[in-house]
Amino acid sequence: MTMKLNKPAAEAARDWWQRLHPNPVTGRGGDRAGRARLRRASGPLEALLEPQTQALIEAVRQASGKAWTSQAQYQDEETLLRFGVLAILLAETDVHFEERQRGFAGLLGQTPDGLLTSDNKDRRWSVSRFGAMMRAWKEPDEFCRHIRRALPVLKREPFDVTAFIRDVIGFDGAVQRKWTFDYYGQPQLAAGDGKAGAQESPASGHAFPEEN
Repeated sequence: MTMKLNKPAAEAARDWWQRLHPNPVTGRGGDRAGRARLRRASGPLEALLEPQTQALIEAVRQASGKAWTSQAQYQDEETLLRFGVLAILLAETDVHFEERQRGFAGLLGQTPDGLLTSDNKDRRWSVSRFGAMMRAWKEPDEFCRHIRRALPVLKREPFDVTAFIRDVIGFDGAVQRKWTFDYYGQPQLAAGDGKAGAQESPASGHAFPEEN
């Protein structure tokens, strides 16, 4: 069972992300050195050793309240490594100020012009690469590597960062299902009837070719 962030915790992580980056509206410079170290991190373990990541964990812990201590997995190695993954990915995601609520996976499945498509060869991120990312979610290093490769494909196009934060920390079968259907432009199917188990493979309805 993975850790699930409540709304205050996800918002605290989002605030950490915004403080990390410069803000042209307020003139705040952000944490340039910390951001650079996280971007240079070879993986989540190295990122976990950075003080910025520890500050992220502490901000989430305080905002979570009782929800933090009620989830025993908060101290699991896998959960801590996911915070390392999140710190790297947020350091590589530019802050935006648009209120669009588009999902990260949904944008990857669209054309470079931001249009829905049923033609797999027209997608921003190929089906094989997306499939490799979905298969890697239980391995923090591999999962982080795949998403780091995907981020530049969006070319700074804004996406729902709060949802992204909750998904990265709480990635499980249900989130995999959501990302898969978002990628194929069918987010309404991800909700289903609520009966699908968290360990059921949500990507089972799509045959992902191996990444070349």
